Amino acid sequence: MLDHADSFEDSSSRIMETVIRCIANREPYEEKLIPEPDCVYLKTADGHMVFGNTTYQRVFVAGMSPSGRHAVSFLPKSLLNVSQHSDGMVLSGCCVVQYDHIGLDSSGRMLKFRTLKRSLIGVGAPHIAILGITRVLDVVEDPQINLAAELCEKWKLFQALSDQDRNIAISIAKGLSTPTIADELHVSRKTIENHRTAVLEAMQVETPVDLIKLLVRLHDNGFGDLGL
Repeated sequence: MLDHADSFEDSSSRIMETVIRCIANREPYEEKLIPEPDCVYLKTADGHMVFGNTTYQRVFVAGMSPSGRHAVSFLPKSLLNVSQHSDGMVLSGCCVVQYDHIGLDSSGRMLKFRTLKRSLIGVGAPHIAILGITRVLDVVEDPQINLAAELCEKWKLFQALSDQDRNIAISIAKGLSTPTIADELHVSRKTIENHRTAVLEAMQVETPVDLIKLLVRLHDNGFGDLGL
């Protein structure tokens, strides 16, 4: 958890005023934002990063610069969905959006965040659309919250599979053998083995047994009716 002397509201107001003043006066903002203890970042309307200060880099990008990268290339899905949704709200006319949320940092810790986003459309920098300020509030130690977040991540990975790979994964979870699955899909055993390897990699599990356990957990926790 980061230690801050200022309240989030006071800090956010000061940062917003600094960014808007720098843009209006055509002054560099980087040196003023780099030392901020909160994560401060600027984005284009299509989600590409223009700037991320040192704290942002440490929390979200493992110390690397995010400039020029799209958020989808480095944010975990636990943060990406809420990030894209809040971006959409700002771009659709909400001048300021503030919310608390939970997600993983770059080291895999589950954290609680407070984020404020402010529209910069029309303030004088056509290539910058959104100012974001995020504070780490706490480390989430509730195992139930961590489990739910983990399963949400896994369900998104499962949904991203092709229809064929999802069907093969479900067949594996039902205990069907490779020859049986191959016969049902009218493909070779080698094809099924290749797909199985790809599914394990995509779902980030080591063995077919791990995949079975995962799909059963997803089914039992109501993420989808997988027929298990």
